[in-house]
Amino acid sequence: MKKVKEFILAMILPRKMYRFHGMKVIYSFFIFILATFILLFSVNLSTKRFMKDMIGSIDFETTDYEVIKQDKLPNYRIAKANNGGYYLDVSEPGEEGKVDNYKGVFEILFEDSKENKIELKIVIDESLDLFIEEDAAKNIDKDLFDLSGYMSQKRADKTTYILYIFTKKAFYYLYDLGQEKDINGNYIDSANRGYGSYERDDESNYKYYLPTDEKEASTLNQYGNYDVSVWTTETTEEATIEIDGIVYKAEKKIRDELRYAIYNGEYIYNNVNIDMINAEKEAVNFGSNQDIKYVLTTSVELMSEADANMQKSMYSVLVLLINIIFPFFWVLITWLLSRKFIMNKFKEYYAICSITYFTTSFIGLILGFFIPFDSLMFILLIIELIYYIVVTFRINTDPKLLNSKDNNNDDNHSNDNHQDKPGPKQPEIVFKKIKSDDAYQVE
Repeated sequence: MKKVKEFILAMILPRKMYRFHGMKVIYSFFIFILATFILLFSVNLSTKRFMKDMIGSIDFETTDYEVIKQDKLPNYRIAKANNGGYYLDVSEPGEEGKVDNYKGVFEILFEDSKENKIELKIVIDESLDLFIEEDAAKNIDKDLFDLSGYMSQKRADKTTYILYIFTKKAFYYLYDLGQEKDINGNYIDSANRGYGSYERDDESNYKYYLPTDEKEASTLNQYGNYDVSVWTTETTEEATIEIDGIVYKAEKKIRDELRYAIYNGEYIYNNVNIDMINAEKEAVNFGSNQDIKYVLTTSVELMSEADANMQKSMYSVLVLLINIIFPFFWVLITWLLSRKFIMNKFKEYYAICSITYFTTSFIGLILGFFIPFDSLMFILLIIELIYYIVVTFRINTDPKLLNSKDNNNDDNHSNDNHQDKPGPKQPEIVFKKIKSDDAYQVE
């Protein structure tokens, strides 16, 4: 038990950690790998939950929402193409067979006992393929659905907005117009909108526009607001213009490209669970399943799972960088700067660094259940670097180790002096043979 306690303390306390300084490089490398798996354990378990929180959804289990209006959607499924990809296949209501260019906009409204509302819009454009070069910059046909007007509309009180846009090879999801409340109760752009939805210049600054003439100024979108998408005078954020006695303030434009307008809301059919969408019973399908609450809830599960799989792949690469690549450079730098201290070999610093990473990986394991990894990785980098520096400093300034080194140096110096010190030498005795056959003369 005492040995176990000492071993655990040696994994934590800097000066006790010196016992590992002579560890072979290959063993140290394996410890870095083990620390990577420890850290990824909680990251892999919690990423889906964090993705679900980011997506945004309604908790129907704790509310009493009921459908008060429901448009009938066409039957659709996700079919497999000959080249192995997947695409949207819509059958128009009342007609048999396939329709390759079906378009439609549908609305489903919910309301609860407290007069809270959910406005669900579902847009289908079967012909819009955003993954071929000529269509890559396309948006939904404005005559079909005014996306920029929808995203810029004035919010109604007590209303939650949910939007699905189904295109040929992917669907797009936007929750609450891509906005969220700040601490002051004001609506601001969320992650689904703020980073990519607006036009920017070459320096990534937002572009602002004003109407050029009365025609642009008087054009309204489908929601009765000024149609900023037709304004053409690029200006600054504070700029204004007066046209026919009306003062217009500069506004940002939603990007024309659908894939950027709904930022972080793209779900390629190849990456989601197709079987659940095409299922005969309890399908995650607005066309074939009348239980819209179930479809909405389970659809969020599909999206969060798809996001989590993408994120976990990226996180695995980042953890490898943090736990394998970065330590090598930190060790190299500290070794080059500290070769005259207690530890003076690269493998010693590499061994100590591996132990510090192994210890801090348990901190990451715990924090990974509470903090998304894109935020956690910066915290871990700081913790690992500071801990490693503190440990190496404590070891290299340990009085016991310094005294031991000084004594060894003194002993070596004493031995060298003893061997080289000049002193009186006995004269060499030379025996000289004399002529006598049985006698020698000593000189």
